[in-house]
Amino acid sequence: MARKATVIVPTTGDRGPLLPLSVGSILAQSEPDIEILVVGDGLTDDSREIARGLQDLDPRVRFFDFPKHPRRGEENRHRVLMEADGEIACYLCDRDFMLPNHVSTMLALLQNADLAHTLRATFTESGIAFTSTVDITSKDDLSAIRRHRIGPAIPLSHAGHRMDFYRSLPFGWRTTPQYLYTDMYLWQQFLDQPGCRTATSPELTILHIKRGDHPGWPTHLRLAVLKQWAERVSGPGAIEDLTSAVYLALIRDHSTLSRRLRPRTKQWIRKILLENPALFDRILSTRGPLQTARNLAWKLYGRKS
Repeated sequence: MARKATVIVPTTGDRGPLLPLSVGSILAQSEPDIEILVVGDGLTDDSREIARGLQDLDPRVRFFDFPKHPRRGEENRHRVLMEADGEIACYLCDRDFMLPNHVSTMLALLQNADLAHTLRATFTESGIAFTSTVDITSKDDLSAIRRHRIGPAIPLSHAGHRMDFYRSLPFGWRTTPQYLYTDMYLWQQFLDQPGCRTATSPELTILHIKRGDHPGWPTHLRLAVLKQWAERVSGPGAIEDLTSAVYLALIRDHSTLSRRLRPRTKQWIRKILLENPALFDRILSTRGPLQTARNLAWKLYGRKS
């Protein structure tokens, strides 16, 4: 039976204890017409039993058990997607938490797009660690992604795509080279296709939980932080308060970055001006977008604009 959305949940090793929270957040979506496909990549016996238990509790959950893949089980994700009934596909890492608006937001975005994502915010046990303003409708950001200048710009949990467009890709999920991120490797495949439509949303829809560099934290630490944030968004008005905090963090991060870059930018401009007198003269005689450089040039040489 066709459904509006499929949500893929990759999991591996001993991470079964995370699934009741992460999968539970998907089952609590405001859009109920979904299926949840849990893709096991070399699970332990205990984790396998937890996944099967979730499948028994709700018919929308299906568990696929695969042996450990050399990388992240990408081909197995592809095999599972080929059995998907959803018009769109979303993803959730087993360590992350999906706010109730995620699937409905993705459905709206993907009415007129083939690949979409929501606002990235990373959470730790002590608060909001990082926010990102990547925009895949921007030519500059798309160019940077294609040249691998933006790393894990769109983490797996934040993205979604239309299934009809996925089926048109030359490969879909496939084993990722060791030096690349598995999720970005797929998104780049989307973006390389002529006519791929993109959409970006400023909505907070995912709690992306910081887990350290690969292989990351042990499962009990992941679970503790996931529980902490799941509890924090459970009360009345909690999601709205958290969204406001994320936007304030975004302003903070932008301000911090600007302060750090400004002295370096001035040093760079000074070096260029001192080494290129002809450029200096041209800047002084130019109006418009070079106003800042012209003012700095006057300042550097002790003259007033």
